[in-house]
Amino acid sequence: MNAAIVTAELIAQHEPRGGAAHVVIMAGVVVAALAVIGVSRWRRNRSRAEQHSNSHDRSEESARSEEPK
Repeated sequence: MNAAIVTAELIAQHEPRGGAAHVVIMAGVVVAALAVIGVSRWRRNRSRAEQHSNSHDRSEESARSEEPK
């Protein structure tokens, strides 16, 4: 029983460094995921804005072409 306690204590001494490494890796994964989500939302909003401006320009052109000359 005494050997098991000593072995457990030795394993526990090495655990905090391993735990910290896992936290750092998980934080990196979270940051990367947020970056991917942010870039995709930014691109989607930018394409919507371009489509809106293009459709707005087209509506102005069609309104101008409908005016009698």
